[in-house]
Amino acid sequence: MVGYVSGRLVLRLIKEGHMRPPGEACLEWRVTTSSRGTRLTQCARFKPRELLGRVYLYLVAPFHGLVFPGLVRRIIADAHAA
Repeated sequence: MVGYVSGRLVLRLIKEGHMRPPGEACLEWRVTTSSRGTRLTQCARFKPRELLGRVYLYLVAPFHGLVFPGLVRRIIADAHAA
């Protein structure tokens, strides 16, 4: 879903498909511009369902620190290449 929130461009990916975490997952990118350049902000949200969802969250959370910075770098590199 792409839209504008408070005048800012927002791209939101709501996870649906083959990987079904025990809860609701959302990955969001916000693009803001200023005189100093463009900023891409990434936010991951997970709302766990019951105990299994909390266990999943605590087991997977450490890996987000490894995966998400590379994801943002790749988005930026692709944007510069386009």
